[in-house]
Amino acid sequence: AYAVHRVVRPVVVQTAVTSAASSAFSPPRLLQEQLQRRSAEEPHRLSGPGVLQEFIKRVWPSIAEFIGKKIRSKILDQGLEDTPEMRGHIDQAVKLLQQETLTLPVTHEWLNNVLNIFWPMLSKTVNAGVQEKILPLIKE
Repeated sequence: AYAVHRVVRPVVVQTAVTSAASSAFSPPRLLQEQLQRRSAEEPHRLSGPGVLQEFIKRVWPSIAEFIGKKIRSKILDQGLEDTPEMRGHIDQAVKLLQQETLTLPVTHEWLNNVLNIFWPMLSKTVNAGVQEKILPLIKE
């Protein structure tokens, strides 16, 4: 398949080889443009700058579900009640998190959005921890 690809599109292969060999000497902008062009010309390839992001988009709903289950188990491990209200908060947070797909590199905007999603229920856990552990230490 590679030999056929090389015969059909020798310029693309040359660009890929050239960019790989001289990436240390190429300006980052030029290298990025070459990779974007190659990715647009060859969307069927399993390499390139957009492949990891596409993979994350596809698996992100499952990752969000896993995060929701872990949060629920941690809340139960801390002795907090598993109320319908708490389950509703977690389910709502998971739905919002599924819409907030992870971006690479991770940006502060994405992190702030995720913290805003989970803060309503995490604040109860943090407050309970402060009440149980921090306040007794302060009173001593």
